[in-house]
Amino acid sequence: MGYRFLPQYWGNGYATETALACTAYCKSELGVSQFFGDVIADNKASIKVLQKLGLKFSGYVKTDGITFQRYLLSIPTLQNTIQFYK
Repeated sequence: MGYRFLPQYWGNGYATETALACTAYCKSELGVSQFFGDVIADNKASIKVLQKLGLKFSGYVKTDGITFQRYLLSIPTLQNTIQFYK
């Protein structure tokens, strides 16, 4: 998932609202159980959006010469929690 808004729309909660709707749809309709977001460290607003979604910092990734902070969210599913019942 990615998003980009014109500056006049920044700070209105649109990114958070959009990301929440997308992740809810992916969870309920598509069965997605893992999400990640890559963000440039200076983009504090996007980091806040990822954190509001429950994603946690997991490390750094480098793509096309640009270093990003990676945030992850894994939602427990029967598949990845079965190990606790053995």
